[in-house]
Order: sequence, then C-alpha cells, then structure tokens
Amino acid sequence: MNIVILGSDGMLGSELKKIFKNSIALSKKELDISDKKKVLKYFTENKVDVLINAAAFTNVDACENEKQELCFEVNSLGVYNLALASKKFNFLLIQYSTNYVFNGLSKSGYKENSKKNPINIYGYSKYIAENYIEAICNRYYIIRLSNLFGHERKNIVDKFIEIAKEKGEINIVKEQFFSPTYAVDLAVCTKK
Repeated sequence: MNIVILGSDGMLGSELKKIFKNSIALSKKELDISDKKKVLKYFTENKVDVLINAAAFTNVDACENEKQELCFEVNSLGVYNLALASKKFNFLLIQYSTNYVFNGLSKSGYKENSKKNPINIYGYSKYIAENYIEAICNRYYIIRLSNLFGHERKNIVDKFIEIAKEKGEINIVKEQFFSPTYAVDLAVCTKK
C-alpha cells in the first residue's frame, strides 16, 4: 500500500512519519498543495493508495489579520486540489480539520454531523475545505482536532507553561472550552 503524508515538516506530519514508517513524506517544498498543476502532476506520476494531508496554515491570529490570503490558499484551495486528485486517481484522502468549523456556543459539545457555523477566518477556511471534500471525494475521512500540541513546535501547552513560569498564574477566558489534541496520539489513532 502506497501512503503519502503531506505537511511532513509540521508538528503532526513529523509524528505521522514516525508511525507510518514506510510512507512517502512530503513537505511544502516538495509538493505545494495550492499549485493545482503540481498536485495533478504528482499524482499522475506516482501511485497513491492513501493520502494523509497534514499540510495546513494553522496560525489562527495571522489568519484573522495579515495572512488571510495564505490561509485560504493552503487550507481551502489546496484541499480542493487534493480532493480533485483523490477523485481522479481514486485514493483515500485523510484530511485534518478543526473544532473552529463550529461557533463554540454549544454547551454539550459537537458531533461529526453537527451544523457547521465558523466564526473566524481560520474556521471558515477549514469549513470550505470540508465542503470540497464532501462534494468531490468518493473516499475520505475528515478528522477534527482542537489545539494540537506536541514536541516539534511551540504550542498552546508551551505557552501556558511559559506564562505560569513568568507570572505565577494563568489568566484565561473562562467561556472557552477545548480539548487539546496530542500530536502523537492523533498520529497513532490515524493509523488505526
């Protein structure tokens, strides 16, 4: 079985490479998913059975401000290109999404079929990606996660530890609830 991992230099992609030892792992330099011609060329030239897309622009604050175009280019257009390739070359697409596709107002949590209603640019870019996959792909999984943390990059857990060391306490918004996702666990669960 030929498995390709995209976003191999990111926090999740690094862990996926360790779990899927015989896979082909590609970084943005090796395959820019926002370039439709390069995406289609790659899958024309390479047999792929499963594509795991860990490529994403995940800086939520930057998505809201100066990097909106890049956010949509990677998170929406890039996934559109992968969905087209998945349909054309009949491979399974595994796509990671986010809890930000929901508005966060539910007190009882969300199910996979809960109504999507993003309230920020990052969430909207992932919402569009999910819609592309659902409309185009024959074979796919969408895995939603929240606040990814791990070893490869600075993340929300590191930020909380840093603030606690510096100030002795952490002041955070009380109305926001999330379940942080450990990159190692997510990589292991993806393989299952």
